[in-house]
Amino acid sequence: MEKILKAKYELEYVAFLNVRLNTKEGFAYVFAAVDAFTCHAFGLGVERENGPESVLKNVYLLTEHKDFQSKNKHGFTLVFQDNEALSERIETILKPVGGKVIYNKIYNNFIANPFLLSMSKYLIRSR
Repeated sequence: MEKILKAKYELEYVAFLNVRLNTKEGFAYVFAAVDAFTCHAFGLGVERENGPESVLKNVYLLTEHKDFQSKNKHGFTLVFQDNEALSERIETILKPVGGKVIYNKIYNNFIANPFLLSMSKYLIRSR
């Protein structure tokens, strides 16, 4: 069984996620990142598709997010569920800003779960 990593400081591990929502016009994908240490979520954008270019665009948007930049003191590790085929391109975006990437579905879910539960409760209440 894999050992769950424990964040010791802000932005040490950050889960990258996208949530598929059903809209009147079809599916939309909400991209976000969640810090494992503080559970702070960074809203990145909403896209009509979940393809490689949308993923890469939102990885870049995370690195440019002013709140993320101001908190990135020690570097960070972005935790993905999948997208390993984009590994080289993701690393190219992250390396200049002190970022690394790992692919660990269990840890990504562990970090993202509180945010996803909160978002789900909000969406159910707002119906």
